[in-house]
Amino acid sequence: MPTLSEETLNFSLSIRNFIEFKRFKLRRTNINTNISYLRMCNYDPIKHKTCPIFRIGTILDIVEPDPYEQIKMLKFGGIILINIDWMCNVDRSLDRCIPDYSFGRLDGRFREESFSSGYNFRFASHWKHENRSFRTLTKAFGLRFIVSVSGCAVRFNLIILILNIGLLIGAICLITYIFDNMGLYIYCHSAVDRSQKSKDVPDKSKSRNEQTRLTE
Repeated sequence: MPTLSEETLNFSLSIRNFIEFKRFKLRRTNINTNISYLRMCNYDPIKHKTCPIFRIGTILDIVEPDPYEQIKMLKFGGIILINIDWMCNVDRSLDRCIPDYSFGRLDGRFREESFSSGYNFRFASHWKHENRSFRTLTKAFGLRFIVSVSGCAVRFNLIILILNIGLLIGAICLITYIFDNMGLYIYCHSAVDRSQKSKDVPDKSKSRNEQTRLTE
């Protein structure tokens, strides 16, 4: 059985991430240029949102608030997802182009007695002694971190705005035309509606010719 080490909670994880938006020729990093800040900060979802140094205990408190599950994860391992999401508006100051960190647990909870609970792997070490080969197979438990990075950068474009407005107006006109025809030909009183919507206009030139013939 693996032994529990509560000192693991005070271990820290440092993530250095770069992202590039080639369309806007923009490249950003999550490392703050203030070295003194990096030396003293630890990630906190309220006080230090941009700090790239994460305490293991803080991550466990976010992904699994249950103390029982935390102890089981420290003992039998677990899989934790760290998502780094960049949402940048190029029209604004680049100081606002900062990453947003979110965390999640990917393995099953131990209370549910799931087969996928925890995380472990096996590795072998080989050596020779007195011309004999030996192998030791070790089963290790630990916390596995999967880092996922996504990003989106936007910039205002007047041409695209005009095109979208034109497409919207065209779609509204098309929808109006479709529903208008549906009401004229599918509705049970469609014949009455058609008669009210369109009326035959008599030709004035013909009526004048007839009047002149009568006067003659």
